[in-house]
Amino acid sequence: MSWKKVFAVIRREYLERVRTKAFWIGTFLVPIFFLGYIAINIASFKKSGGERRVAVVDMTGRLYQPLARDLVEREEKVKKDAGRGQGVHWVLEARPVSGSLEQTKETLRREVLGKKLNVYLILDPALLEKSQVQYYSVTVSEFVAMSQLERAVNHILLKEKIERRGLPPELSSELEKRIDLKTLKVTAKGSTEEKGAGIFAAMIFMILMYTTFFMYGFQNLRGVIEEKTSRIVELIIASVRPTELMLGKIVGIGCVGLTQYLIWSLIAANLSLPGVAGMVAAGEMGVPTIPVSAVLNNPNGPVATFVSLFPLTSPLMMFLRTAVAEPPVWQVALSMVILALSTVAMAWIAGRIYRVGILMYGKKPTIPEILRWVRYKPGQAPQPAAAKAT
Repeated sequence: MSWKKVFAVIRREYLERVRTKAFWIGTFLVPIFFLGYIAINIASFKKSGGERRVAVVDMTGRLYQPLARDLVEREEKVKKDAGRGQGVHWVLEARPVSGSLEQTKETLRREVLGKKLNVYLILDPALLEKSQVQYYSVTVSEFVAMSQLERAVNHILLKEKIERRGLPPELSSELEKRIDLKTLKVTAKGSTEEKGAGIFAAMIFMILMYTTFFMYGFQNLRGVIEEKTSRIVELIIASVRPTELMLGKIVGIGCVGLTQYLIWSLIAANLSLPGVAGMVAAGEMGVPTIPVSAVLNNPNGPVATFVSLFPLTSPLMMFLRTAVAEPPVWQVALSMVILALSTVAMAWIAGRIYRVGILMYGKKPTIPEILRWVRYKPGQAPQPAAAKAT
């Protein structure tokens, strides 16, 4: 193998793509779209408040007033917390059961559809015994408002149960307090507080890597197809071996991706991505919790170790492991060695397939034919069965 020719192919593939307008437009559009997404989330959270007109059908006759007071207290508390959005302004009105419960529901349903009400709440003693409350609204995705209303109902019910047993009413607030678990990441240099910013940043870059792997893999495929279609490859392989050409293409296009990652990293560093991630981790943007994989749940477990060493998944999983934990240095080194050897091996296999397939036209080759292409040695065995040349 002539490395001089490989580097010539790498240089050609790299410069051919980096000098295009599409590369630079795409490189800067991705951060713009990402920042736009973050800005939309922040703006939508800040505007998640507003007025909510709620009709409460209190069939117990004793929960409406406590619920109204509790919501007022929660609204005042939200207003005092800086940077938590404007909150929800609750406008409650008591509605008695007129006729039957179903008739009352039908009346309230028409008012909701007529936009006179946003919500109507049914406090039925029979359902309360089952810890259930009926919430009716045109929109059932207002999670911030629904969560606040749910906590208020739970609080007044807990307070009522405590008073019923002759205990101090203030005990309900004490029972509802939750422990704030302060997380500290232990490293070789000491312990640092981890609020989720690093994990969130790692997830962002992992998604970008996953996307660009497919994007640049497709570019490699498209380049081969274009060369084959235009018959240029017939001239290229006269001076470059197919394996050298394929390896140069893979490395050259990979360097284009690395250039893009470098630019994105510089942009992220200047825009303080960890700061934005901290806002998300602190819950200031109202982003729902995303289920995490076994790597996040147990970054040093057997599953995480395997996928971080397996060459098809190691570029993403080892990157994620190093962000959430500190895997052994030998595992990181082994992952890099396996990945490098796998890249060379796949380039060699692809080159052997490429040298035969690039000159074949007609029907699509079968898997057995492709395997014969890999084993084929010019001058030592007859030409393997393949699609008929035209």
